[in-house]
Amino acid sequence: MKHISRILLVVCFSVLFGCGPQVQIEGNESESNLIIDEKRDLLAIYALVENTSTIPSGSLYAKFELHHEKLISFFGQDALIFQDQSGDPFMFKVGANNGYFISQMFDFTETIPEEEFVGAIEVVIYTDKDEVVEQFPITNVEKVEQ
Repeated sequence: MKHISRILLVVCFSVLFGCGPQVQIEGNESESNLIIDEKRDLLAIYALVENTSTIPSGSLYAKFELHHEKLISFFGQDALIFQDQSGDPFMFKVGANNGYFISQMFDFTETIPEEEFVGAIEVVIYTDKDEVVEQFPITNVEKVEQ
C-alpha cells in the first residue's frame, strides 16, 4: 500500500508541476519589414518577436535565412546572424506579454526586383541551446529607389 501511495504522490506532483506555463515566442509578420534602400546601398531587416506567455523568455538569438540565389551569392552564405558589434550572436530576452524588435542593416548593392524579396528572408529564433523556437518569413517589402 505504501508503494502505491508513493507512486500516486509522484504522479500527482508530475501533473501539477509539469503542466505549468511555458514561454510562447511568435513572430509578428505584419509588423516585420524588409527595406531595400538603393540610394544608400543598404538592406534593412526589421522583425518583431513577441512573447505571448505570462513568463519571460530565456536567452534567444536570431538568424536570417536567405531563400534567394542572388542574396546567397551576394552574402556568400545562406544565413546571416543578428550580431552585436563584435560579430557574436546578439542574445536577447523577451519579457512576459511583451515584444522585442530586431533591426539590422547590411551593405547591399545587388539589384533584385522588389516582388522577388517577398518571403526571400526568413527569421529563425533560437534558444541559447540552439533550439529553434520560431521561424517566420518577411513578406512586407519596401524599395527606396534612387
